[in-house]
Amino acid sequence: MKSVKVRFTEITLQRDYESGQLAAIRGKHSDDCPFRLPGRRAAWQRGFRDTTYQSEAKTPQTAQKFAQRNVNELRNILKR
Repeated sequence: MKSVKVRFTEITLQRDYESGQLAAIRGKHSDDCPFRLPGRRAAWQRGFRDTTYQSEAKTPQTAQKFAQRNVNELRNILKR
């Protein structure tokens, strides 16, 4: 049986990354990742880790502002 490599679009991986960010904001555990496929799982876990362990010293100022805006938008959604 041949192994099949699956490629995902940037939009899919970005959505999975943001899903991981949202999970971290909601207080989920990293083991709660809903994906089994390696590419999607990696994107989700990156988002989770980036949000959980974000260090201001390591984050460029422009990326930090962009990320903070996204986090604030997600928090506003959760408050509704």
